[in-house]
Amino acid sequence: MPNNEPEGALFPAGEGEYVDSSDPHESWLGFRELASVATFDALTVMTLLGELDAPTNADIHAFCYLGCLMSIYDGRPASDWGYAFSAVPPTLPFSPAVQGAADELLQRGLVERIHKADSLNGGDRRLFVTDEGRDEWEFFASLSAFEPRLRYLRAATATARLRSVPAVANALTNEPGLAQASKSQTVQMLLREISSKPLYEQFLLIESVLGGEHSNLVVPASVYLRVLEEQTRLEAEGDAPTGSDDAPPDPRGVNS
Repeated sequence: MPNNEPEGALFPAGEGEYVDSSDPHESWLGFRELASVATFDALTVMTLLGELDAPTNADIHAFCYLGCLMSIYDGRPASDWGYAFSAVPPTLPFSPAVQGAADELLQRGLVERIHKADSLNGGDRRLFVTDEGRDEWEFFASLSAFEPRLRYLRAATATARLRSVPAVANALTNEPGLAQASKSQTVQMLLREISSKPLYEQFLLIESVLGGEHSNLVVPASVYLRVLEEQTRLEAEGDAPTGSDDAPPDPRGVNS
């Protein structure tokens, strides 16, 4: 990433780099230094999901996390994503960098908070990208520096068109790291090398079924979510493996 952004640019110069040290406390450090990529990611998710429905704060974290997962599926190490996630029960991925970015976007008027009525729970707060925010996102999305991230985030948000935003977020709760945190009811750092073996096994199995590289990652993302949904169904029926090292559902037996 270049460090020659003009003064007052959306993304300030001097982004940090998250290195996985397996220390869960480090996921909470230095989010101001990571504002560059996190702000782009948060604004991207809000813009793309906003074409369907304005997302909640939790949705932004979930789809940024799914984008990160797609980068891992594509062969990149988790540390290349630029910021970390923690599992915060009940099974929500959370990133201090993403939260700091969302708060800054609100303060700068690039995003507004709206209230959406809901007959079931009285309504919830959604985040809506303003015209100014959309214009600024379109400019930065056109830069080659953000092209790889945009590919992963487009794949992540596109899955909401095939299911729904809540369905994708619910499926993610059975991602191995989030599921483990839910069972232990503790805050845990996600995507640590020592705890990511089940995730990589799932991805290798999906890759073996789909074969080759996919220029469009929507298919692998959709299949992965379907695998997680199948895992949820099996657990509800009492037929799912209970050990973290047990094999995930075979993607050949599910439909995307």
